[in-house]
Amino acid sequence: MDDEEEEINYKEIFLKESVTPEIEYVKNLFWQKLHKALNELPLEQKQVFIWHELEDISFQDIAAVTNEKINTLISRKHYAIIFLRKRLNQLYQEITKY
Repeated sequence: MDDEEEEINYKEIFLKESVTPEIEYVKNLFWQKLHKALNELPLEQKQVFIWHELEDISFQDIAAVTNEKINTLISRKHYAIIFLRKRLNQLYQEITKY
């Protein structure tokens, strides 16, 4: 990365209001692909990913509700992330090539 280039803040792009039609299109495409990929995950991996990453619930709070060990939850999220990275790689390449 050049000194002049800034790191892209994807959370800001995908979780905030769109400012251009192009960003709105990419955002909608991302959420469609993400939901489709999430539905392919085992339920436990899907739940922990959504709770921790999208709903911002701590592993401690998830563990208290599910009676699972924190390390188990972290492992489930890890496997979900690996799957989602592979599944969404093409979209990521298309978004970042410009």
